[in-house]
Amino acid sequence: MAELTTYECVLSVSLFLIAVWCASKSSKRIGLPSVVFEIMVGLIFTVQVFDIMPQQWVECGHVKNLICTTRVAKERFALMGPTVCDLDAYVAAGSYATPWQHGFWGNASSTVTIDGRKYALDGAGNGTANKVTYSSYDTCLVEACNAERINKCGTTPDIFSIIGHAGLVLSYFDAGLHTNLR
Repeated sequence: MAELTTYECVLSVSLFLIAVWCASKSSKRIGLPSVVFEIMVGLIFTVQVFDIMPQQWVECGHVKNLICTTRVAKERFALMGPTVCDLDAYVAAGSYATPWQHGFWGNASSTVTIDGRKYALDGAGNGTANKVTYSSYDTCLVEACNAERINKCGTTPDIFSIIGHAGLVLSYFDAGLHTNLR
């Protein structure tokens, strides 16, 4: 679904709220808990089923803003050195690039200096190396970027997550009001 205008976003959310209200009313008539039908409506409106909710409101902003396949994103993680992707390990394992001139650092030189440490891209003179985790150095950089993006999305909730958590808190609070503690 393409980016929606403000009017279309408000219309989509209104449609969602009306559908949740209708599901709640119909579930009460059937005699089932309303939360069952409300969850079903939420699942139907997701991006994976009917794609009705505005994409910009249900997708994490970091997914759109941090594109891990760009040179800038990869270089940011490459400059972090062996704590993220150990260049020595990939060169020693022969999985940096074949030939080495086609690798991430390109054809400029057979050595690259990161944080004052020289790396021999052609495999000559490399010291002990850590374990290689991915099939190539480039893949390691992309996966490191993806891991950061997932972490940022997990720690930055969207508006619907905040509303959902507030709804759960109110439900727990309401359930607690019906209990006699004496």
